[in-house]
This record gives sequence, structure tokens and C-alpha cells, in this order.
Amino acid sequence: MARYFRCGDSSRQCEIARSRKIIPESKWVCPGGKEQCANQREPVPWLEAMWALHRREFLIAGGVMLILLLIGIIAILTRSDPLQKECEGIRADLGVLESHLTKLEAQPTSGSSSPEATLKQLEQKAADVQTDIQSKLALKTADGIKKAKDNLLTFDSLLKQGQASVQASNKPATGSGPVAIEVKKLIPDLRAMQPRAEGLRNQAQVASNNIISNQADEILESIAKDIKRASKLLPKAPTPVPPDLLASFEAKIKSMRDDAAKRVQGAVLPPPPVVKPFDEKDATLVITCSSDLPESLMVPLLRARSGGEAVRCQADWYYQSKPDVTPQEKIIIKNSDETPYGDLISGRVDLVVTDRPPTPAEVAAFEQKFSGASLGSRAHSEVIALDALTLLAHPESSRDKVQGKEAANLPWIGGPVGGPEHSAALRRGFRPSQSVERPADAVLADKNLLGLGLYHREGANIKAKRLAYQPSSDTRELKPSPFSIATEDYNLSFRIQASTSPASRKGALELVNHITSAQGQGVVANQGYVDLRLVSMRDPVDPLILAILGEVLKRDNVKGAIRISTNFRFDLGKDELDLKAKADMERLPLTIAREFPKADVVVIGFTDNVGSVEIDPKLSLQRAKRITDELNKSKLPAKPAGLGRQSPVGDNATEEGRARNRRSEVWVVPG
Repeated sequence: MARYFRCGDSSRQCEIARSRKIIPESKWVCPGGKEQCANQREPVPWLEAMWALHRREFLIAGGVMLILLLIGIIAILTRSDPLQKECEGIRADLGVLESHLTKLEAQPTSGSSSPEATLKQLEQKAADVQTDIQSKLALKTADGIKKAKDNLLTFDSLLKQGQASVQASNKPATGSGPVAIEVKKLIPDLRAMQPRAEGLRNQAQVASNNIISNQADEILESIAKDIKRASKLLPKAPTPVPPDLLASFEAKIKSMRDDAAKRVQGAVLPPPPVVKPFDEKDATLVITCSSDLPESLMVPLLRARSGGEAVRCQADWYYQSKPDVTPQEKIIIKNSDETPYGDLISGRVDLVVTDRPPTPAEVAAFEQKFSGASLGSRAHSEVIALDALTLLAHPESSRDKVQGKEAANLPWIGGPVGGPEHSAALRRGFRPSQSVERPADAVLADKNLLGLGLYHREGANIKAKRLAYQPSSDTRELKPSPFSIATEDYNLSFRIQASTSPASRKGALELVNHITSAQGQGVVANQGYVDLRLVSMRDPVDPLILAILGEVLKRDNVKGAIRISTNFRFDLGKDELDLKAKADMERLPLTIAREFPKADVVVIGFTDNVGSVEIDPKLSLQRAKRITDELNKSKLPAKPAGLGRQSPVGDNATEEGRARNRRSEVWVVPG
């Protein structure tokens, strides 16, 4: 093997030493011709010498071999497998079919919804239309009313759609829809993929290629799922529609349409603002009323008296008498539930008409402002009518009465918050749990409901049942009636009082006198209130009453008696008559003389349970004698009797109940 050397001369004098060139032994020649040069040769390893001498050739050969190696690897990697190629082809073709199937699923299909679901959707659309109509009517504009009216046609359209849906569901499916046609083409194409996938799986199993075999199984599973998906898009066989389904749908849509039509028909544009017929400074009289008294009582009374007209301007009423009435009346009627007596005391009004008595503070303020005057005097106050809170139930309700102790715990339905029924209920200790427009109508719709009403607002033809009220276990249970309200034995009755002041104009007192006259009281009764005209009652009489009447008249054969519709009531521990009693004292002699000229009259006194039992009979007799003395002065013979605390009509546990028990009843015994 050839040997190779390089010059090892450290002085680097010759060119070979400086270049460190590698030279084969056969070609070693010193450029300087020095013989010792051969002694300075350094042997070079054969591999190092080969690399130094043939580096370029090695690099070129290595690059060529690397290229050839890469080409071989690529050839191996890209070598085509027929099974894999077939698998990829099947997947590609199946992907195209699946993409088409997905698009078909996104399109609406005929017959895809059941009749029940379709009708439910149409009912919801109808409810939305109904709500939209109400919203447009609430705008109270001409455009809103027109659009609401146009929307009524939508109900007919929805009705026709529902009918068509039910009819279509009862017909055999034709499959003529565009989606169905495409699906019928797609399913055979999907099924055609199955033999290809099965063939691929068989070939893979023969070649022991588990990977391709598993992929073929996955493809077959996907094809089966796709065929099921596509089959769901085909028209289904019709299912029988329940016979009452369409009838129920039609009834609901027609009901909503009729309700909306009524609302549209009843919709009117708000009237233009009412112009006050006269300025407040020109008013001849100013009245303040509480509750609904301005409209329900005062305006009818004024119209009946002078034939004029009243217009409402916001919360106030403006009344003018006929032009030919002298003097001309211009009366303003205000509404105030909070401070009616305060307006009278301050001089802002001439007359107060209210369904609540003055408070002790208001009485004191009146007397302080007007020295020597009193709201308890008939010179300034008169009871002009009576009314009552009524307890209502369904006509078929098993309940007939309510006791005072349980009343507060029952679930009462009251009128609108702030309205007459609601305010009257609160003042008498009732707390309505719900509020409706008309409690009397609400109880007719539900046998379990109990309502709170007002006697004057219900009318004589009320359909709801009026329940009896029993204040306590030892008192009588009474239903509201003109007689029980007039005597105030029905514990939920109350008075309507009219009051003036010394500063009131003359017309105020004249108006009160007219209201208490026979003509005015006729209007009071026509408006649903209980008037003050005395009437008689011949109901079965308590044996206790018959016994005392026989004892006083010294007759053993008293089998019947007639009671007059008044109770003379007294203050605590006194025999002083209250306002209504003083007025009844004037009415009673005329009534007896006219209707019972030959009968015996007995006044029976009663007390509450305050004080000793021994004093009560004497006090009750004293109160009865106070009445008979006055009647005798009017040339009406009458005899007194006293029953003490017996036969209470009110609950002696309350001040209001004790006040009702401090009374004198008037009885007539035919001769």
C-alpha cells in the first residue's frame, strides 16, 4: 500500500514545509535538492491522506449517494397501495353524498310537523296577534285603532291554515315535495356504496390488512346511519287526527278573534279635553265628597232638583242649572277621601258629603274655628242616606253567614285599590287579598271566592248571594236589606252625612234641606242607597219582645207587632239622641199618624254591657221614656219599656258594637 508524507521542517524554508502538502512516497522530491529533506518527512495516515487528496471526489460521491437514498425513500413512501386508494375513493364519494344529505335536512319538508304541533304554533301566533292588537289600542290613536282593526284579518288566515293542516294530514302522503324527490334519488346512491365497502373489506381480510378492514367497517356503519337519516325525510303515512282537535282549535281562534273584535269595536279616541263651563271664582257653591258620592249621588240629586247638566273636568264635576232657573246655580263638586272636613274648616268648600264621620280631632278643630258651632248639631250636619258593606258568595256556596271573629282571616276579593269598595272594606277591618273590577261578578265565576261589595252599587237584581253577618255569638245574624240597613242593626251599615259651617253660603243649607225632603230621598233610593223614609216590618217577632209589649200594654193576647225602621241611639251613659235619631224624631209622629192611627206604640230601650247589671234596666227604661216624652209632645201616645243589655245587635267587645246596642226601638201593636 502506498505511503504518504508531509514535510516536517520547522523552519518552513521550503515550499512543501510551508504548505503542509501531502505527497505520495513515490513522488517525494525536495524542491531545494537537499538530501536531508528526506529525513524531515512526517508520515500521514492513509485515510487522512485520501481525504486531503480526494476531498472533492468524496463530497460529490456522497452527495450523489444521498440523493439516490432520498429518491429511494420517497419511492418507498409513495409506493401506491391499491386497497388504501380504494378506501380513500369510497370515503370521498360518501362525503359528497353526506354533504348533500345535510343540505336536504336543513330544508323544510312537507308533512314534517304533526297536526297537533302545527295547530299549537298557530294558536301561539293568534295569541301574539291578540297581544299586538291590545298594544295598538292602548296607544289611543287613530292609526293604532286602524292597525288593530286590520290585524283582525290575521285570525281568519290562521284559522284557514289550521284547517288546511288537518285536511292535509288526513290525505295519503304523495312524496312530491322537492326534498322528498331528492331523497328518493339519494338513498339508492347510498345503498350503492355498500357493495363497494363490503368488497374492500373482503380484499383487506384476504390481504390480512386489518387497518383497511376496520376502515371498511366504519364506512359501512356510516352508510347505514346515512340511509336512516335520509329515510326520515320521506313523507310519513298519515296518522288519524283526533276528531275534536280541529274543533277545539277553531273555538280558541274564534274566541280570541271575537275578544279582539270587541276591543276594537269598543275602542274610541280619548275625548278632547273638557273645557270648564265656568271659572271656579264664579261658582255659587263648592262641595267636597268622598268615595264615589260625586257621581253616584250628588250629580243625580242636582239634576233632579234643577234639571241642569254636569261635566267632568279631570277629578272635579262642574254643574250648571238650566238657564231659566233662578237663581242660576254654578256648583263645583270635588272629590277628597283624605281631608273633606279639613276643606270645610278652612273655608275652601261650603258643603261636605262623606261616608265617614268626623274624627274627634276634626270635631275639636271645627269647634275651635267656629265658636259655639258643632258638627254634632243638626244646625250643621244631617244624615242624608245609608249604605253598607256587603259580603258576597256564589249562589250555590254552602256558606250562608260570616262571624265577626273569622271575617278578617277569610280570603276576600275586593274592588280596585282606592275604589269605593276597597276603601269601605278597609275602614271596617277587612283586608282584601285580591282586587278585581267587580267583586259581585268575580264570585259568580268561582264557588270558592268571597267578595266585598257596596249595597248601592249592586242593584236590586244582584245575582250573587249576600251573606249574613253575625258580629258575635250572642248577637243575631242579619243580611243587608233596606230595613236592616235603615235600623243600622246590620253591623256593616254606615251613614252618609252632609255638613256645613257657619261660613258656608246659603245655598249649601238649602241643598241639604232638599236632599232630606221627600223628593230628595226618592232620588237617594233610586241611586241604590237606603233613604231615611220610615217603613215598617212584620217579620216574626222575638218572644222576648212580645212579652215586654204585653206587660207594658197590660194585654195577654199580644201575638204580633210591627217594628218601625229606626233606632234612637245614644252616647255612652247618656240619653242624648244622636243626629239621625233627632231627625227621625220628627219623621216618626207623621209616619205613625198616617199608617197606624189606632195602634199602640211602645218604645223599648236597650243598653250595652258597660256598667252594672242592676243599673241597665233602669237606664234602658230612662232612654225609652226620653223618646216617649218627645212623642207625647207631638200628640203621639207612646209607652216606654226597658230590656237592659238583653238582645244585643252589636259586639259588646268593641266600641262600635256597644254604640249599636245603646238604642231604643219603636214597636207598633195593632188594636
